[in-house]
Amino acid sequence: MPSWQRPTPHRTLASGTIIADVFKRDAGYKNWRPRGSGDWLLIFTVRGEGRIRSGGSEQRLKPDEAVLFSPGAEQDYSTAPDVGIWELAWAHFQPRAHWRAWLAWPEMAEGVGLLRLNPGEVARRMEASLKRAAGLVRRPLAGSGDLAMNALEEALLWA
Repeated sequence: MPSWQRPTPHRTLASGTIIADVFKRDAGYKNWRPRGSGDWLLIFTVRGEGRIRSGGSEQRLKPDEAVLFSPGAEQDYSTAPDVGIWELAWAHFQPRAHWRAWLAWPEMAEGVGLLRLNPGEVARRMEASLKRAAGLVRRPLAGSGDLAMNALEEALLWA
């Protein structure tokens, strides 16, 4: 079984915790977690295209579009093979209690929200907030995790 088909085990982040990054992947990039993860996952397309499958539905994730997987929702995503590149900003997180309303996105499948942001200020600010969160989680400073969560909170508010 190829590595991308091996289910990733559940993990549960502590409340108010974030893991985030920004990276570019080629046509071979695939990830599949049939039982999802024990946290929320937000993916925002910066450039290129991704492909998401869930609940028998398949969607393309183009620039300025974001997907939000709830805990336990199937996560099956990859670079769109015909495009061949996908640059994405992402965050695995456990939301703060007052964020719950911001996580109610239009669903493409059960537990999988999809937003198509209009290109422009809102999309650019969401991208900048996610990139800032990714940079902050790598900083060895006291409070950098809280600052990263604040940047993610800003991204969710822009969404």
